[in-house]
This record gives sequence, C-alpha cells and structure tokens, in this order.
Amino acid sequence: MHLSPRTLENLREMINERTEYRSGPKLVQFFNRLGFSDVYGRGFPSRWLFTDERLAEINGTPALESYCQIWCMRGDQAAILPG
Repeated sequence: MHLSPRTLENLREMINERTEYRSGPKLVQFFNRLGFSDVYGRGFPSRWLFTDERLAEINGTPALESYCQIWCMRGDQAAILPG
C-alpha cells in the first residue's frame, strides 16, 4: 500500500493529535512499535517533522499496511498498536 502525500498528511494529524495528543516520547514509542528504534532526547525534531519522516520511511511497506489494517479492524482510532 502506497499512500499519497495528502493521505500521509491526514494520517500524521491523526497520529499526532486528532485521536489523542502524542508528545515526542509518545511518538517515539508509537513508531518503535512499527519497527523503529528511536530514542527521545535533546535535538528531537518537531512532532510533525518526526512523524512525516517516519511515515515516509514506511510508506509502501508491509509495516504501514499492517498498522492500517489493525487500526481499521479494531475500530479504535485512539489506540496505539497492540503490545
């Protein structure tokens, strides 16, 4: 699944704040559950830039497709990913 720039922008807004406000550390936790190994600390970029960069990296990969399927099937848009 490959998402358009506009869809990625909407997804970023949903992840960052529309479903719940996620601070920098919560965003790191969110994306680490998708296979990243980021650490929050000094020099962390803005939340929107961080999320845009991570979504761009997983766009078109099975990680993004799996997340979207889990999210849609659960019907729980505020949920992070299952443990």
